[in-house]
Amino acid sequence: EYGCGVGRVTLQLAKYFKRVVGMDISQAHLDLAGAMSDKTGAGNLELVKINNFKDINIGEKFDFIFSVIVLQHNPPPIIASLIDLFFKLLAPEGVAMFQVPTRIDGYSFCIDNYINTMSSVDTMELHALPQSVIFNIAERNNCMPLEAQCDRWNGASNVVSQTFVFTKKLV
Repeated sequence: EYGCGVGRVTLQLAKYFKRVVGMDISQAHLDLAGAMSDKTGAGNLELVKINNFKDINIGEKFDFIFSVIVLQHNPPPIIASLIDLFFKLLAPEGVAMFQVPTRIDGYSFCIDNYINTMSSVDTMELHALPQSVIFNIAERNNCMPLEAQCDRWNGASNVVSQTFVFTKKLV
């Protein structure tokens, strides 16, 4: 699980998978997830602190990759890079399930404006990545869509958020 936070979903996944890796940028959240894992006896859980992209690519393929209400807090080029990495890390016939806004009314992204205003941002960022970009990344990585559904993860009426499910084709 990418963006596992305190491990609520990660601990549930540990009931169904032989081994689960939870990744997050917050050490404090990972510590709470570790404490809950110890308390529940989930011995098949590995927690990884993410500082950069290299921390995500831990040298193995995954049967299932999950991320919900996480990607949207990154600018579109980072969202695209993360989705690309998810697909690269997916084992053949593995499944990736993730959520990301695909449209925000009135939203546009310009890298120069973003860089120039980064220091003044004091609220949680919300970004979108067009659905066509996601499908193009999937195709480049030999992944095919199984499902794309609008969801209500954001709760905002001006945001189209979608949950995607992809599988990696056998070569």
